[in-house]
Amino acid sequence: MKAEFRVLACIAAIVSSGLTGCVLGVPGVHDVNVVNVEVVNDPFTAPPPERVIKVTFSSRRNLFQYHQNYWWHVFSEFYRCENGSLKGPPLLSFGPDWRNLDVSTASADDYARILDELRKEETHLYDTYLRIRNDRISSSPKNEMALYDLEKDPHDVCYQLLGGGLWGHFRSNIAPIPKEAITSAFERAHERAASRPAK
Repeated sequence: MKAEFRVLACIAAIVSSGLTGCVLGVPGVHDVNVVNVEVVNDPFTAPPPERVIKVTFSSRRNLFQYHQNYWWHVFSEFYRCENGSLKGPPLLSFGPDWRNLDVSTASADDYARILDELRKEETHLYDTYLRIRNDRISSSPKNEMALYDLEKDPHDVCYQLLGGGLWGHFRSNIAPIPKEAITSAFERAHERAASRPAK
């Protein structure tokens, strides 16, 4: 209710004074922590699956509720990381996903069920996905993405959660992913592949 009141008050201020923006006091997310890194098949593409790096992060913020309360969308960004700082253009990524549920098309029952599940948890886990490589040069500097191959040339990566909408935006704290965590994820993936029975 408070969020809706802030939005209505902001709209009234814009209409009455001609303002182009307004700060709603929407809380940011400042406790993102990467808890696991794995190489998996992309869960959102049709066969044959493409391998991606699944990054699981934690936050005490219920992002599903956050989306509902403030009408904001959240998304992920990864960068080359040097001494804890973001370097260069972003890497290719997508997510976070909402437990494979699209909040824009979710039924009321599904929405209520997931909200109920997340309310019971003090710390929430979310999955987001990083492309293993990118070798395509963007035709527009505005949409420039980094050229990289984390399997052949792994390096430290920084993760950041972003959110925003009509009324503003936020960036979370920077969560580093050491090169060693990425290398170990590929080693585990290779071990799993080697242990599968031959077809």
